[in-house]
Amino acid sequence: MASKLLKSGGIAIIISLFIGIAVFIYFFFRLGPRALILISQNFDYRYIFLFFVFSFLGFVFATLRARIILQAYGKKVNFFLLLKQIISGYAVSYITPSARFGGEPVRIYMLKKEAGVDYKIGTASVLMDKFVEILGVMLFGLIGVIMFVFAPKLAFNTKIFVATGILVILMILSVFYWRCISGKGSISSLFKLFLLHKIPRLSKFIRFIKDVEKKMSHFFIEHKKAFIKSILVYAVYLIFTIIQMKFLLLGLGTNVSVIVLIVSLTFLGIAEVIPVPAALGFLEAGQSAVFSLFAKGGSLGFAVSVFLRISAIIFVALGFVFLSHFGWKTIGKMLQKVFNISEKEME
Repeated sequence: MASKLLKSGGIAIIISLFIGIAVFIYFFFRLGPRALILISQNFDYRYIFLFFVFSFLGFVFATLRARIILQAYGKKVNFFLLLKQIISGYAVSYITPSARFGGEPVRIYMLKKEAGVDYKIGTASVLMDKFVEILGVMLFGLIGVIMFVFAPKLAFNTKIFVATGILVILMILSVFYWRCISGKGSISSLFKLFLLHKIPRLSKFIRFIKDVEKKMSHFFIEHKKAFIKSILVYAVYLIFTIIQMKFLLLGLGTNVSVIVLIVSLTFLGIAEVIPVPAALGFLEAGQSAVFSLFAKGGSLGFAVSVFLRISAIIFVALGFVFLSHFGWKTIGKMLQKVFNISEKEME
């Protein structure tokens, strides 16, 4: 059964990758040549350098957020060690079908092996960190939707579709939060809903998840200050992200309003949750659409996507360098290692 699921999952990833490649090729041949000319004619290394500096600062803020959450659980992890783990998790997420998810098990594994944080607290802290991130992204996305709702060239159906998607996710997060603080759990409830708790092999894992949910509930109830601080850190990160995008566009010889920057970042967030590895093709399509929408030209959007992808690839490469000391065989087994924990480790 498991092998069938793995095979079907692998086929789905291959199909999504081919779709992404096809979309990328289309936009490359349509906008790529003009984008390259635009870059060569307007490239300003000073602003581009600042863009990459702020790209790095994004990981610094992510590390601060994760550290606040871990400290609330009574775990002090060296800042630079945690920064390395954040970048490594990002690297794994980037090559999975969704650029924002997938690296969490790697972070949990590294917290255990490098910092001695047990799997239960590690899982709870990483899930809390992801909750704060998704909540921030959705609220920021909602602001972006409100802003481009008034864009005259955007189809009304598209506005409704995107706005509805963000509101649905916010509702899901609200339910997750409510069930967490009420002690009912969300993840374990899903296992019961789909009768997965009746599978003997999963029974220990479900008990493990319930313990994690208790720790998350404790965080929400007993560490409200840490929760608020982590959200504030993410808010500052979002401001720096807007500045980062501003520097990128100035580096390409274009000055745009904050509204355009926020809408561009909103589309970036949407592209990163589309189930295609590295958001291939959809990153380029989204940025091209945004800048066409605001009469800046699709070629500018494609040029923006080029630098966003270069920045991502640099940190992906760095992440795998950090992971390499585990050995490549270990890297391949990390996901299994986290979710196939021995009985002794669960106690």
